[in-house]
Amino acid sequence: MQEIATIRAALDEGLSVLQSVGSAARQQLLATNALLALSNQGASWLWSAALESTEGTLVSVAAVATAITESCNGIAAMLFASAASTAFG
Repeated sequence: MQEIATIRAALDEGLSVLQSVGSAARQQLLATNALLALSNQGASWLWSAALESTEGTLVSVAAVATAITESCNGIAAMLFASAASTAFG
C-alpha cells in the first residue's frame, strides 16, 4: 500500500503545480473518471506527465513518482515562460 500512497502523493503534488486549486478540488479531480478528468487542462497535463514517467526502464515506484513531479514542474515552467513571452513580448 505504500506504493499507492507514493504515487497518489506525486499525482497530487504534480497537479498542485499545474493548477491553482485547493487540496479538496485536486483530490476530487484525481478521484474522477479518467475520461471526465481529461476534459480538465491540468489533469490532461498530469496524464501526459504520468505517461512520460513510465517511458524506459522502471526502477522503482519512488523513481516514477519523482519523474511525475519533475515532469509537472517542467510543464509548469514551460507554461509560465509561454505566458510571460505573450504578456511581455
